[in-house]
Amino acid sequence: MKRIHANLRWIRFLVFFLLIIEGDYSGYPVPTTPIFAFFYAQIISGMPCINELIAFALAAPILFKFATGGTSDYTDSKIFKAMVIVGLSVIVASVTSTVYGLLTGGVFRIAAWQVRSFPLFLCWSVVAFRACSNITECSKFLNLFVTGVLIKSVYNIIILHTYYNGSLGGKEAGEEYISSHIGSFYMGIGVLILVAKLLFQCRGIQRLWLTAGILLIAYPWVANDRRVSFIGVAFALIFSMSFLYRFVSKKHIKFIIIGVLAGAIFVGATWNNEGHSVRSLFVKDPTEAIDYRDIENYNLYRAVADFAVIGRGYGYPFHQYMQLADIFSNREALAWIPHNNILLIWAFGGAAGLATFGLMMMFGITVMVRLFRSSSALEVRVFSFIGFATMVQWTMYFWADMALAWGQAFIVPGVLTGFAVKLLAIDERKKIIRSKALAPSSTLNRMLVHG
Repeated sequence: MKRIHANLRWIRFLVFFLLIIEGDYSGYPVPTTPIFAFFYAQIISGMPCINELIAFALAAPILFKFATGGTSDYTDSKIFKAMVIVGLSVIVASVTSTVYGLLTGGVFRIAAWQVRSFPLFLCWSVVAFRACSNITECSKFLNLFVTGVLIKSVYNIIILHTYYNGSLGGKEAGEEYISSHIGSFYMGIGVLILVAKLLFQCRGIQRLWLTAGILLIAYPWVANDRRVSFIGVAFALIFSMSFLYRFVSKKHIKFIIIGVLAGAIFVGATWNNEGHSVRSLFVKDPTEAIDYRDIENYNLYRAVADFAVIGRGYGYPFHQYMQLADIFSNREALAWIPHNNILLIWAFGGAAGLATFGLMMMFGITVMVRLFRSSSALEVRVFSFIGFATMVQWTMYFWADMALAWGQAFIVPGVLTGFAVKLLAIDERKKIIRSKALAPSSTLNRMLVHG
């Protein structure tokens, strides 16, 4: 294990493997191989998934060495310690609420489902911190990540035009999408990576290849029609202007205008579509029945009102103050992890759970902005922008689309945060060395004083 952790640069290939192999199984057509059957059985039974087991196995020796006083490879830096404290605070809050819930009658299996993903952010971030040595490693990770997304996009296009015959929504319930929630999450990030490279890092013939890549990912991303991913990317771009505006040139403004127009055309063209159009996020048809998620959120708001400070404790399905449609017979976990995970954390984890979750999200976002401002290198700024956009979109999934139910959703945000923290730790060490080199020695000080 010591030799493995001496060099973890291969972590990007591990993430590539997890993105490609552990994919969209639940209700979607996948190759019927033993490895897919094994992954599917893990999810259904509630056992830890392969990405969770790998994260725990890799992170445990690093955290153990840090806890026992080891300070190698920048683990003595303030920013790394802050990352560990933030990650541990989330774990401690969730464990405390779990114990409280079990003592008051909660069910362990339900509690395990609800809190199983909380340790993953810390695990993936410390593993990535250990793996990173410079910005080149970070850029290689983004390149391999995009490669994985491209492969999955081709797979999704094939499924769309074979299994679905080019049209979604005509299959049985549960087969209305070509990719999972997290598939759209990562396709949105893939589009942003290629757009950033197109605008800032590439010239000539490379732009044609990047444009082709963008279209290849964007087609199944748009066809999959996951509204939360669209809104998450839009919010990420809007919020990023708070630190990007100084670096936007006239050339970039043209691309921004084109992007805004394309988004407006897409929204307008799909505004009256049945099903999951962007319109349904903002305007409700008064002739239709109350939406399932509206009732679900009402129940969660009522639970927050009843358990706002201490929380109910994990281990219970959320209470139905207003009766929901019976959709739990074949999707039992929906009663344990509703779509709005932020309200879930508040209702079951109380004020402490909500505060530590908010601390985790703000830490990731702040680290990316700080990294962007700490360097003038274009490669660093592109990486930090992608990290910022990932964290914003991830937050949207917590608000609206069951991020806690998907261990995969924690991989890339955790890895990007770990990389960013390592780059900041390296910069912090350089500043300390530089300040010591510039400071006059104690002997020279005494000579000047007594001279």
